[in-house]
Formats: sequence, structure tokens, C-alpha cells
Amino acid sequence: MAPADTGVLDRVELTRIQHGYGLDGLAGAGVVKLAVEDCNLLGYRGYLVVDGTGIYPACIVDCQQQTHQPLSERGLLADVDRADLGHRQAFLMVWDDDGTIQ
Repeated sequence: MAPADTGVLDRVELTRIQHGYGLDGLAGAGVVKLAVEDCNLLGYRGYLVVDGTGIYPACIVDCQQQTHQPLSERGLLADVDRADLGHRQAFLMVWDDDGTIQ
């Protein structure tokens, strides 16, 4: 994962909520915010399992612009709002509102 600059994903989350761009509400306190490659996953929640640190509740609050090189091509799962979780291997399991695991 790549650490996002401090506050970037917070601002994106608020902008998306205010303008109706794929989010209905805040991720919540203690929830790790992520930006992933697939925009179809906006708003999905789940768990982020980070090598050597633990398991964290997570919410996808942003996605990659199509003009950028895909995260997966750079060996990245996501941008993460916590610097201490950056530069680590991780596994992400998310689901939509009906409980379908992605």
C-alpha cells in the first residue's frame, strides 16, 4: 500500500459526500480510508489485513483516475490514509450493502 498525504482522503471523502459522488456517509472513527483502483467499489466496507500489524475496519472512499497508471501495475493494493500502514503488504476483503463479498 502507498500512504496518502495527510488529510487527502479525508478531503476527498467530504467532497464525494457533499456532491453525491459515490459516498453516502463518513467512514467513521477508527476506520481506515482507502483509495483503490476500481471505482465500482466506492463506499464498500470491510477489513484490511496488514502484514505485521493487524486487522482494521476499512472503507473505500476514493478510486483512481483512469488517466493514471493502474495501482495493480505498480504492485499496489491501495492508497491508505494512515502512514504507519503504508509500504506494507495487505489483503483487503470488502462487501456491498447486500453482503456480497468482493
